[in-house]
Amino acid sequence: MAKILIVTDHKWRDLPGNTFLKMFLEQKYGHTVVLVRLNEERLFVPSFRPDMVIYNNLYTPDVNKYARYLHGKGVKIVILPTEGITFSDEQTLLFSHKYSGIEFIDSYIAWNDLISGAISHNNVLPSERIVRLGSCRFDFYSKIMGSCRKGRNYFYERYAIPIENRNILVATNFANAEFWPDYSFLQKDLARQRAKGIKAFGNAGKLAKYEFDYREKVFESLRVLCREVRGVNIIIKYHPSERVSVYHKLMSDLKDLNPNVYLVEGEYIWDVLNVSDVIIQRCSTVAIEAWLMDKHTVELELMPSINHFLQPRYKDGSVRVNNHQDLVDMVGKLLEHEQDISADLNEQRSRILSEILENRRGGATEKIATHVDSLLQETKILGSLQYDGMKSRLKYYIRVLFGMKGYTFISNLRKIKFADYLGRYDKFFTDKDRLAWEAKLRLHVNVTERKNRGFDL
Repeated sequence: MAKILIVTDHKWRDLPGNTFLKMFLEQKYGHTVVLVRLNEERLFVPSFRPDMVIYNNLYTPDVNKYARYLHGKGVKIVILPTEGITFSDEQTLLFSHKYSGIEFIDSYIAWNDLISGAISHNNVLPSERIVRLGSCRFDFYSKIMGSCRKGRNYFYERYAIPIENRNILVATNFANAEFWPDYSFLQKDLARQRAKGIKAFGNAGKLAKYEFDYREKVFESLRVLCREVRGVNIIIKYHPSERVSVYHKLMSDLKDLNPNVYLVEGEYIWDVLNVSDVIIQRCSTVAIEAWLMDKHTVELELMPSINHFLQPRYKDGSVRVNNHQDLVDMVGKLLEHEQDISADLNEQRSRILSEILENRRGGATEKIATHVDSLLQETKILGSLQYDGMKSRLKYYIRVLFGMKGYTFISNLRKIKFADYLGRYDKFFTDKDRLAWEAKLRLHVNVTERKNRGFDL
């Protein structure tokens, strides 16, 4: 049986799905699978000697170069993307790796025709190395996986969010706002991702300023919402790539306007969606996820779009508002008498979901595991696999001797960069996090239990 490394970008988006995939590969096919944090594959490759490494993407030159080295040594390289489902045509070029060069990889597992079509159209890969199987993360929205989601009692116990009130969720995504007025890091990061060929990402300063201004407008909408909407809970969840301190400061202002406003931190989005009645967002995959759970969604259009995130046609499954008062009025209307989602909106949602999701009813993870197994029928590692430098060797020994938490602590002391560019550590999973998900998912992997619970095997 083969040995597989799965690179897990961050805890909140990727860990559950990658753990699910790990369990299928181990229990159904007998492979040995290790999940590693982003950029840790090069720490574990020399000792683990994987037959395959599964990446989220290969945009950046250093990661791309290392993956090429591994492939040259006989290691299978697979891309299993976990982000980018609804992006604009311009950003789809980035996600298709048009500017990165991935002609050497063994398989790209796309989650929809949008990406697979872009890869084929731009001659990035031959069609036989592209498969459309969906995304592991969207299995968690299927009805059969409902036992994995938390309910209102959990949020009452942790945040004291009143159970008797209805919940409005405001989900933000303003990671690039942090780079205004100093956008030097963003400029370097976009260049590192080889995004210069994409118009919307060609001017880092313009992008950062746009996101900063948009965030200010959304914050003002939140102030108006808190002043005028009463008798409901207003829950705020920031994107995993945003700076936390901005929202802590905002909350001190909002609490003065409305006692029933809450900031939830360290939560999986499907848990928060599960307890929400109306979801307010802007150009976010959160809307797609909310549709899978039959939730009301509001699309904020407070500024003209620069087409850097959402496909414009994917907004059609939400009601749109373009000023603060319209938002207040629309929220009131949607909450009134528990209004049903209109037939027109449901039709639009069904059309969009059919276009962008292969696994809207679940089951993608098992199909992906079957495909991965098929790629491993013949493997041969050619010679030794080396560390890419003394720094990686040192990091590996620290990681093995002191575990994930010890590695994080020592990395900070020794200034071996470990946190993300915002200084956040909550995106990095621990063994405890992984084991907790394995315990939750055991019933969904065990063949006997799956038959008893009505899975289509």
